[in-house]
Amino acid sequence: MSLSCCLPAQPQVAHDGPWTTLAAARHARKLSLEPVALHTLAKLYAVPAMELADAFGLVREQVALCHAQVSVMWFTPRCVINCR
Repeated sequence: MSLSCCLPAQPQVAHDGPWTTLAAARHARKLSLEPVALHTLAKLYAVPAMELADAFGLVREQVALCHAQVSVMWFTPRCVINCR
């Protein structure tokens, strides 16, 4: 018996690639590997068309990376001032 009647003709390859790339960038960010996360996210700009959820995820990860970098920049001087 063939399962071709139950399976879609075209797998959702358009969603799998960007989703996997976003997941890799998210894990790199959580491991404090910001350069790796940014390099991974930069690969998504070569994708000609992606789903809206993936595009939103791209922006969300970039904002999270920027927020992490800014909070580190602002945390260090305050710690130096408050520790004296």
